[in-house]
Amino acid sequence: MAAPSESSLISKLQSSETPGIHALVSDYLHPLADLKPTKKSKPDPTIIRSLAKRFLSFLNSSLSILPKHLPELSKSKDSVLVLELLRVYRLCLDCLDTVASQLATKPFSVEFQRLRLMHCLESCVLFAEAEVEGLGLLERLRQAKRNGKLLERLLCILLMKS
Repeated sequence: MAAPSESSLISKLQSSETPGIHALVSDYLHPLADLKPTKKSKPDPTIIRSLAKRFLSFLNSSLSILPKHLPELSKSKDSVLVLELLRVYRLCLDCLDTVASQLATKPFSVEFQRLRLMHCLESCVLFAEAEVEGLGLLERLRQAKRNGKLLERLLCILLMKS
């Protein structure tokens, strides 16, 4: 079976009725998911840039679709599909985080997107997961404080939200 195209995956995310969507998106984003930096080595920036060009459109589209559909779906009582789409949401965020250092976009857009995920989790009445996401975001901000950029990150997140 051929791998799904970006447009077919976006259509499936918009319809929000595709079981197995996480596996499809995971297969599609596999090259990005394999680029996670380790303590011993960091991926080549040239490779990251080329993958960012290839996948950024899909990531941006997904990250605009999912926060809109998930709260609606949570009301339909299809918890299996909601959980699967949340896994897709997190995967897309992790992939965006992988390429964020090579993007010429708004700074701290990953943190803003994680804040949107936290709000989406609350809308889906998944308070424990929202708390975990919030604590993870606070940890990222605490690490930024060590680099002297805490205030800058907080201001950017707040400005992007408004």
